[in-house]
Amino acid sequence: MKKIAKYEIIKKYRILKAEIQRRGLKFIPNVLLDKALFKRAMIGIDVESLGDVVIENYISISGPFVKSSRKAKVVDLVIKDDEENRDGDLEEQISEAVQGETKKKCRFTYDKAGPPPPYIPLFDKIIRAKRETSKVEISKPETTEEYHRIPVRDCKITATIDISEKEGIKALYCGKEKEIATYLFDVDRFTMKEAKAWVKEHSKRIEKGATPHVKLSLMPEDERWNPKDISDSKIIEAILGRDPADGEWTAQMNANAKKVCAWWDGKGGKIDAFKLKIGRRVPITDKSGPLKYNWRQTASRMAILMGARGGVDIPDRQRKPTYNRIAKVYKMFDKPVPEFKKYTGDELKKMFPEEKIEKIDFRFKKVDKKEHIVGGIIYEPDKEDTQGDEASAKEIWKALKNYMIKGKSIKVMHKGKEPGG
Repeated sequence: MKKIAKYEIIKKYRILKAEIQRRGLKFIPNVLLDKALFKRAMIGIDVESLGDVVIENYISISGPFVKSSRKAKVVDLVIKDDEENRDGDLEEQISEAVQGETKKKCRFTYDKAGPPPPYIPLFDKIIRAKRETSKVEISKPETTEEYHRIPVRDCKITATIDISEKEGIKALYCGKEKEIATYLFDVDRFTMKEAKAWVKEHSKRIEKGATPHVKLSLMPEDERWNPKDISDSKIIEAILGRDPADGEWTAQMNANAKKVCAWWDGKGGKIDAFKLKIGRRVPITDKSGPLKYNWRQTASRMAILMGARGGVDIPDRQRKPTYNRIAKVYKMFDKPVPEFKKYTGDELKKMFPEEKIEKIDFRFKKVDKKEHIVGGIIYEPDKEDTQGDEASAKEIWKALKNYMIKGKSIKVMHKGKEPGG
C-alpha cells in the first residue's frame, strides 16, 4: 500500500471540505485536520506536514576494516558531507560508540558522494520536522522608567547580569542557552537610538573555535612575517585597525583579527583571544592596507598546531576544524597539506625544518638556596619566542608597565602587593 504524505491528506481534505460546504451537505469536521488547516492559514505552513528528511548511509565504515576487521589497525569512517561542515562534537560521539564496539581508533574523512563499495553503513541522518507549528517572535524595544529594553532573542531568562557597570548596561541572561535575551540601558546615559546603535555594533560576533576561511591575497613566499625592526605589537595594531589599548574593542577589530587568525576563544576584547596568526597588513604597519596571508607564518602555525614549539592550547575537538582552516591557506599557496595526526619530534623536524621543535632552554640566573628563591629571564629582547614572535626592549618595558597599571601583582614566595599598595 502506497504511503500518503500528510500534506497530501490535508490538501485533499481542504478540497473535499470546500466542495461539501458548497453543495450544502452536512459536514462532520476532523479536529486534527482542521487544526492543521488553521495553522496553514494563519502562519502559511504546517511544519509537521513537511515530514522528515532522511539522508541514508550518512556515516559508513570503509577501508581495510571492511575487508578484515581483525587486521585493520583503525576504523575508517566516511561521512557523506562536505569537509567544511565537519562537526567535532559528532565525531567525538561516533568515535566513542565505534571504539567501544571495535576497540579500535577511528579516522574520519568527508565525501559528499559517500564511500565507494565495499562499505558498512552505520547511521542515517534524519532531519526531523517540528511536531508543532509556531512562530517565535521577539518583542519590540521599549522604554521603562529605568531602562531602554532591547530584546535580541527569545529564550528562558534565568538572571540579570552586568555588561558594563561603568557605562550603565545590563542584560537579561538565559542560563541554559548561555545567550542574552534582552539588553538594558540606563535611560540617564543612553537614548533609545544610542542603545540600538550599541546593540547593532556589538551583536556582530563569531563563534568560539576555528574562524571561517576568507579569500585574501598572498604575500611572496619568501617574505618574513616579522622584520626585526618592527615589533609584533605594531603588526597586531595594524591588523586590528588601531591600538587595542586606545578605546573600546569593536566588532570591526574582531572581524579584522578573525581574517588572519585561525582560532578564537569566544571572549573577544583582546588580541590574546585570537591564536595562530597566519597573515598581516601589507605594508606591515599600514592600518588601512590590505590583509594578506604569509606563507612562512602559515607553515609555522601548522607546525605549532601539530606539536612544534610546545604546541598550542586549544580544545582537542577544535584542532581538526582549525587544521582545515590553515589547510585551505596551504592550498592557496599550492603547497601539500600535512596529514592531520600526532607526530613525533623527529617527524616534525623533517616536516618543518625551519621550526624550533626542541623545548625552551630556560636557565636560572640567580639562586638563593637559603630563601628558596630562583630567578631567570622570561622574555629576552629581539629574540624569537616559542610563537615565532619577537619584541624590542622598549616593547617589553611598555608591556610590563601596562601589566602593573591594570592592577596585577608580582609575587615573591606567594606574597605580593597591588600597584600603589
